[in-house]
Amino acid sequence: MEWWNAVLPVVTLVIGYVGTLVTEAARGSRDRRIAKEDREDALSVAHAAERRAFELQTLTDLKAALADLGRAAGRAHHFDLMAARENGSATMPSTQLPEDVNAALFDTNGRVQSLVGLVMDEAARTKVSEFTSAVARLGATSRPETQAERELLAAVELLEEAQRLLSERIRSIYGGQASNS
Repeated sequence: MEWWNAVLPVVTLVIGYVGTLVTEAARGSRDRRIAKEDREDALSVAHAAERRAFELQTLTDLKAALADLGRAAGRAHHFDLMAARENGSATMPSTQLPEDVNAALFDTNGRVQSLVGLVMDEAARTKVSEFTSAVARLGATSRPETQAERELLAAVELLEEAQRLLSERIRSIYGGQASNS
């Protein structure tokens, strides 16, 4: 039994040392895991904030582009209407638009098309597409003035609905920011 008296403290010391190493390794691993999760959470929050900022900018840019396209479509319609009245016709002609009106339609439609694909809200994307299709049809063919007026009013209604949907999305994002701040 005497050799146990000499070996037992050494074995106890070694077991205690190994236990301490294992405990410290586990604690270090847990600390690294917690630090990694904290970094990932911080990145996730930053990414969400950047995504919201990008979406807000896209939505406001799209609202402005839609308003510009609506004005350009109105100018084109007015030009066709004045050409019909000048000729004393009740039919809206499909005329060659002045360069500035044509360029405004082309440029603003291009801006709208480049932005609409970035919008997350599918209902808004659909309504914007319906509006741009309605604008494209406005002066495509000769038609009676009353029909042209109905088509313009329908396009305006689509524009207003698209603007409303975009505004609702913007408010929901701002509302989400206010509650997250």
